[in-house]
This record gives sequence, structure tokens and C-alpha cells, in this order.
Amino acid sequence: FPDAIKLVETNDDLAQLVNLVAHVMGEHLAKWNAGIELLVALKANPKFAPGTTTEGAIQRSIEVMKIGGGQSASLDGFNTSDQIRIMAVAGSALAERDAMKARDLLTKSLNLARTGLDQKDPANRALAITGNNLASVLEEKGNRSPAETELMILASQTARKYWEVAGTWLEVSRAEYRLAKTFLQAQDLDRAFRHAQICVELCMENKAGEMDAFYSYEALALVEKARGNQVGFAKASDYAKHYFGLLSPEDQKWCEESLKKL
Repeated sequence: FPDAIKLVETNDDLAQLVNLVAHVMGEHLAKWNAGIELLVALKANPKFAPGTTTEGAIQRSIEVMKIGGGQSASLDGFNTSDQIRIMAVAGSALAERDAMKARDLLTKSLNLARTGLDQKDPANRALAITGNNLASVLEEKGNRSPAETELMILASQTARKYWEVAGTWLEVSRAEYRLAKTFLQAQDLDRAFRHAQICVELCMENKAGEMDAFYSYEALALVEKARGNQVGFAKASDYAKHYFGLLSPEDQKWCEESLKKL
């Protein structure tokens, strides 16, 4: 990051670096205090323009780092949209480390969002991303408690609801994929099947790329297998294998493990 700061040429470059610092130092490394130091230092950059969206991003990201590190956040000076974004991003950052604290942050942000968000409010996207990340982490967790399973479902439903507002059909189809995998893990096979079908339909109707088509049929195949429908499993697996064969060698590497599970 110190080397990256030297490459900044505009205030917009700085804004992108703010997001990267928050993501890496928080979600990936959990180096909360070091993240705050980096973010504060960005204000001293010659390209920093006070009063712009970059300053807002820095202030929000500092509060995210504080929450992640267990410090008391000060949100009173932020508007409702920013408060939602701070808590949602913090919840996403804590998904793998403290699911229950992430649940509290998600719940608080959802309660605030119920006061009404404009369709173009960036808080919608923050909620969608947080929901997806939380659900994805909890799907992979062994020995989930009933409370964690409930959180997984809430998170997945949150992603679907807010991608409808903040995304395109592609994000919605991926949210349906997430719901299919979530309900598969929750052993609610009827709902898992319904969402897997919707995912496939969205991909086919919109001529999705080969990777999204592969994953849509992968989800359907896994659900059919769990339901004991061998004919449906075989058909969905064949489609998944077909789209896998159309992928580039690089993309196939991403999908190999999922293919093996079929």
C-alpha cells in the first residue's frame, strides 16, 4: 500500500485505493488499527480533495475498521445511508471471524433501511454484498448452530432483495444461486429447488456467459441429487458438463472443484 500511494494521480484514484485498503486490511487480514493508520495517511496525499466522495469513503472506512477491531464507532455524524453502509461493510468484514456480531450489524442496517432508501442509494449495493458474503461464509461452515442457519437464510434473502434494486438480471441470477445453495445447506429442498430453477431460467433467458450457465446447472444438479431425483440430477449434470467444456482453460480451473462434486 505505501508503494501504491505513490502511484496515485487523481482524487478518484485515491477513492479506489480507499476501498482496497478497507477490504484487504479488514476482511482479509483483520489488521484493523493498521488499516486506520493507512486510511488517515491518505488524507495527507497531495491529490486528496476535501469535501469530495473520497473524504466520505475514508471516514466511512475508518468507522468500519473501528467496528471490526472492537472499538466504539461514532455514527451520529453520518446520515442514514452512510450508517447503513458502514454497518453493512463491517458485517461483511466480520463474516468469517464473528458471525453473531455480523448478524447484529446486518440486522441494524436492515432496520435502518426500512425507513426508506432511494433506488440509487449506494446503501442498497452494500446490503446486497454483505448478504451474499455472509451467506457464502456460513454455507461453508461445519456444525452450524440453528441461529447461524437462520442468519445464513436471512443473509441470502437480503442479497436477493437488494440486488433486485442495485443490480441487473446477472446479479439477481447469482443471488438466486446463493439462495439455492443456502436452502440446500438448510435442508429445505423444495425452496432450494425453486431457486435453482429460477437461476437456470434467468441465465437461459438472458443468454448468460458459460461460467454463469455452468454454475446455474451445478446448483440444480446438487439440489436434484439431494432430492433423490436421479433423472433430474443426470440431466442437470450433463448441462453443467456441457458448459464446462465451453469454458477457457483458465476459467475451467475455477470450476473444476464444483464439477468434481457432481
